[in-house]
Amino acid sequence: MRIAYMGSNYCRQFHPAPDGHESVWMPYAPALADAFAAVGLTPDWADVMVVALAETYPLPLDLESCPCPTVAVLVDWQQWADALMAHANAFDRILVDGSGAAGLSRYFPEKVRTFSPMGNFSGVAPDDPPTPLADREHDVAFIGRFTPAEQYSARVQGLGALYPLAARHDVRILRGLSPQEYRDALCSTKIIVNHAAWPVQQGMNARNIEASVCGALILSESTNLGVSAYFGQDEALFYDDNTLADRISWALTHLDEAQAMADKARQKAGEPRAAEYLALLDDVVSNPPADRGARTAHDLLIGLCCAFGNWGPQSTRPPGVLQAMLDIAANTTPELADDPRWQELLGVAFAEVTAELDHLGEPDQAEQLRNNPTLAPEASFNRAIAADPTAAHPLYNLGRYWMVRRQWRRGAEALGHARDLLTTLGPAAIRSPAIVYPVRATDVASLDRTLAFHLNATPFLPHGGVTSDARQAALLLWRTSELLGDLAQLQRRPEAARDMYEAAANACPDIATSALRKLIELASLAEEAEQADRQMSYCRRIVAINPLDLEHRELFISLSRSAGTPDADFEDDTSLLRKALGSQTQLPPDPVYRL
Repeated sequence: MRIAYMGSNYCRQFHPAPDGHESVWMPYAPALADAFAAVGLTPDWADVMVVALAETYPLPLDLESCPCPTVAVLVDWQQWADALMAHANAFDRILVDGSGAAGLSRYFPEKVRTFSPMGNFSGVAPDDPPTPLADREHDVAFIGRFTPAEQYSARVQGLGALYPLAARHDVRILRGLSPQEYRDALCSTKIIVNHAAWPVQQGMNARNIEASVCGALILSESTNLGVSAYFGQDEALFYDDNTLADRISWALTHLDEAQAMADKARQKAGEPRAAEYLALLDDVVSNPPADRGARTAHDLLIGLCCAFGNWGPQSTRPPGVLQAMLDIAANTTPELADDPRWQELLGVAFAEVTAELDHLGEPDQAEQLRNNPTLAPEASFNRAIAADPTAAHPLYNLGRYWMVRRQWRRGAEALGHARDLLTTLGPAAIRSPAIVYPVRATDVASLDRTLAFHLNATPFLPHGGVTSDARQAALLLWRTSELLGDLAQLQRRPEAARDMYEAAANACPDIATSALRKLIELASLAEEAEQADRQMSYCRRIVAINPLDLEHRELFISLSRSAGTPDADFEDDTSLLRKALGSQTQLPPDPVYRL
């Protein structure tokens, strides 16, 4: 089999191909033939085209014309769902872990196949043989990110049930480890708890593989379809909200059985997955799908705007992507001049392009675009607003654009109008799907990324009486209100800022940590008799959202003692968190994101 690859080599266990097969890794190019030409080939060379991490990578504009079957390999399918949905028609098959298969099958029932492209990506070198569980120094550990709380809201709630077990066991919650510390933790801990970061994308990640390779026993949520599709019940432990403590106690008191499970998982995790992966590709090649659909100009522009190999704040779009965005806009805009969704997307895309050009040292080109009556972001947003005056998204994006450019008054006007629509119309002010600015080219606060990730999750959430549009409206109201609070702070209007931060906290109570932190700061300006009460109230709310927030636990304890109302149960609970965090209690607190 001859496999043509594009995308991110994060999934590097696939290339080069095993003996008997051929593969080549191609760079991005706007046209498929140009991508093949860059490696001295033509598109008819390949039996199958694979785009690894397709949800974060730009595609050639004509990928639909590929003469062989096309396959997407996904990892963070929920976080980048805007780009993924835009790309989907270009692919014949989508390979994703069990959680992705469950989430995406209703949208692409004939395309999705279950496969987790995980491996030992950190290159962890385990002990050989691994230390038996019975001889390991530590009982239980979680290793990974859990801040900022808005971004990891599901994880911090899940870990809120773990640290109290430090009263009975050696429990550690770890983050920010060096490679050697990470390896040592995996090799010296009996049970690794790996709670998913996101409420929807409860899937496999590399830590499950790396912990198993090091001989630890994996403990995962029973709802995690990615892990349960990979590991069997005899290879990993699974728990729910009521059984976490019991499952840990069982493993620690039945170490022989736990050892057998860890050994079986280690064997699976250490085996190459090439055979399973090649079998999936062979099935695609042997059973070519029906004619694939075509992406619209709207899809193409979203894919280029949102997916560009984005793996960190230093990521930038290749110059070819910027040129492709310009070409699509020039070729398509005249026929979509009255389409508000196109005009809004155009505004987001060229707000990104102009910022990218500034970063590339091309301010003259950036200014030309800002003055172009067709492509200028301000003009595009205003056309979208005029065409659909009850839609909140274009107003939010215009306000965010002005704020990035430090045009505070203009930003406040647009955001205030967006907030008025959201408070009066609610879900009726939402036109989904829609993307929000900034995407990446400018300095994106964590809360901007959090907003985008949560918006992307809404199509996959179980309804539970809340529609996707209602959740999107609440999310946009949360972020809009907090931004207006920041602007009021700049204008030295603390009471107005407090009202907006309260509104933000009430709009999305599950991700309100940042707004509440700002309210604590503002409470210091209140009358002395009210300061402590307000601050304690906000601390309580923060800890309810994020049980791991030691900083505000300590503040609450200090304030309550000063007020003569100490809370012994709260202090005991906090002592267990300190014990689980260990030396990490000295880590700096999360920053408060401001303008």
